[in-house]
Amino acid sequence: MKKISIGIPCYNEEKNIQQMYMAVTNEMSKLTQYDYEIIFEDNASTDLSVQILRNIAKKDEHVKVILNQANFGIERSCYNCMKNASGDAYISICCDFQEPVEMIPEFIKYWERNYEVVFGQKTSSEENRIKYFLRTLYYRIIDIFSDETQIPEITGFGLYDRKVIDIILDIKQYDAEIYTRHLVTEYGFNLKLLPYQQRERMNGKSSYTISSYLSFAINSLCNTSSKPLRLITVIGLLGSFLNMVFTLALNA
Repeated sequence: MKKISIGIPCYNEEKNIQQMYMAVTNEMSKLTQYDYEIIFEDNASTDLSVQILRNIAKKDEHVKVILNQANFGIERSCYNCMKNASGDAYISICCDFQEPVEMIPEFIKYWERNYEVVFGQKTSSEENRIKYFLRTLYYRIIDIFSDETQIPEITGFGLYDRKVIDIILDIKQYDAEIYTRHLVTEYGFNLKLLPYQQRERMNGKSSYTISSYLSFAINSLCNTSSKPLRLITVIGLLGSFLNMVFTLALNA
C-alpha cells in the first residue's frame, strides 16, 4: 500500500488547526487504497496551538507533531516536514485554508499518472488586491531575471514524488536558502499544474509582514539568477571609476 505524507507548517493557528486536521483526514478517508500521515510543524506558537496539536496526536496515530523552539519560517518548516516524511509522495499545504484541501485527491490522481510534481497554480485570489498585484509583479520580475523559466503564481502548494523529495533534500542540505519551487523547473521534473482560486485566510492574521515578503523576494531573485549580482558589480565598478576620474580632475 502506497503512503501519502501531508506536511502542514503552522504558527499561531489555534483557530485553524483542528479544522485543518479534520479537513485533511476527511479527504484521505475517501482514499482507502492509501496509507497516510499528517505532519504538523509548529514554529514556537504563542497561542494554544501546541496544546491542540498534542491532543490531536494523542488520539490519532496518523498524526506527527514537530515542535520548534524558535520560529524558523515557512520555507524551512516545509523543508523539515518534507525531511521527516516517510511517504511515497509528499503534499505541502499551509494551515490557513487559503489553499483548497479538497485538491488533495486530484494531486494524487495526477501523481498516479506519472507526474513527479503536481502544483496548484493560482488563477485568482480573494486576498487584498494590492497584495495580489505585488505578488504578480514579483513573479514577473523573477521570470525576467531568472536563468531558468519560472512558473508564475505557485507557492509550493502541491505534491512531490519520493524521487523528487530525495533530490531536493540532498540539494538543500548544502544550501538551505534555495527555494523548493525554483528547483522544480531547474531540474526538469515532470510537472502538472492545476488551477485554483486562492481563498481568504479562514481565521487569524498572517504573520508575514512587508519586510518578510521583501526578504523572500530578494532571496528568490538571488537564488534564481546571477544577473542581479553582476549588475551590482558593474554599477560598483563604474561608480569607483567615475569617482577616481573626478578625484583626478579636481586635483589636476
